[in-house]
This record gives sequence, C-alpha cells and structure tokens, in this order.
Amino acid sequence: MDRSTSVQDFASTLAQAQSKYESRRNGKAYIWLERFSARVNYYSTVLDVLVQHNPEYVSLVWGTFKFLFVSVLNHEEMVKNLAKSCACIAETLPRADLGLILYSTQAMREAVARLYAAIVRFIVRSVRWYRQSRVKHTLASITNPWSLDYEPELREIEQHARSVDKLAQSGSHAELREAHYQIHQISADLQAARGEIRVLAAFVEDKFQKMMEFASSKSFSTVRGHAQECSEMSC
Repeated sequence: MDRSTSVQDFASTLAQAQSKYESRRNGKAYIWLERFSARVNYYSTVLDVLVQHNPEYVSLVWGTFKFLFVSVLNHEEMVKNLAKSCACIAETLPRADLGLILYSTQAMREAVARLYAAIVRFIVRSVRWYRQSRVKHTLASITNPWSLDYEPELREIEQHARSVDKLAQSGSHAELREAHYQIHQISADLQAARGEIRVLAAFVEDKFQKMMEFASSKSFSTVRGHAQECSEMSC
C-alpha cells in the first residue's frame, strides 16, 4: 500500500469504482458509491485529529480505504456494504461539527470525542483487515462477511451519533425556551409601556382641557370688560 496516498488519490479510486458500476446506475452499489464520493471529505475532520499526533497515519488511512475498495471492486455486494457504511459514517460528521459550534458544552465535546474515537476504531479495524494475508481475506469473506464483521463498530458509531443529535436537540429546545421567555418578557414590558402611555395621555388631555377652559373664561371676561367700557363711554 502506498504510504503517500491522499484524499485525492482515494477519490480517484472511488471514481474508478463508480465507472465500473455505471452501467447499473440503479444498482445499490453505484448509488452508495456516488453518495460516499460526495461525502468523503467529511472524514478529514476526524483525520485532522490524528494529524496532531501522528501525521503519517493520515496517508495510512486513505491508503487503507483505497486498498479496501480496490480489493472488493469485483464484488458488488461488498462494494455496496463498504460504500454504504462509509457514507453513513460520513453523514454523522457535519452534524457533530455543527453541534460543537452551536452547543459547545462539556457534554457535547465529550459526545463528539466518543464519536470520533469510534470512527477511529472503525478505521483501525480496517487497517487490521488490510494487514491480514490474502488467504485470511478469502476465508473471512466466506466465514465472516464484511457487513457482519464490522457490525459492532458501526452500531457503536450510530449510538454515539444519536447521542450527539440528542444533545443538539436538547440545546435547541433550551434555546427555544429561552427565546419564548424573552418574548414573554418583551410582551409584558410592552403591555406595561402601553399602560403608562395611556395614563400619560389621559393626564395630558386633562391638563389641555383645563387650559382650554381657563383660556375660554379669560377671553369671556375680556370681552365682557370691553363691552362695559363701551357702554360707559356711550353714556
């Protein structure tokens, strides 16, 4: 296996596999290969964790994936199972990243760490499979099919992925409750403000009415005074 294998090399291998099954586009092998090809870069998130400690492992992982797909290329059912499992695992990764961004709690960080660890164990299991001899590969394909052999790791990944989703849902519900509380508080504040405005409007209207009455009485007194003065002058 080439230890300098990159994600681009593996993507090329997937493209070759798709070409092989292109004549059966409605077949499950082609469908899952296409789906996995669109999501293969999601694994880079997990592999970035490995890079921090053992950069050489990244090439080993991509090389192992490449070898796995090349090894089962002529077995449609195994291609389907391998592509389906890898695609389903890949689909959990963006949700995990988003959960960390939106709800970066200790519980969420631990849940995502457990998910990543489970994926790494799946990759390690793949590496161990690769290191077996060709004879063991042949016997294993008969006595212990790939889909059954990897079932424990896949179930573990699904379990941790569900835990991440549940924590994200809980965080979303908590945000909704907080938003509802804030809306309720704003509504209460608006009601109080409307009440104060009504009281102030009534006060202003009362004062204005009194001012008008006062002004009217003053005008009447002035007119009556002028009338009296005119009457006296006529006399």
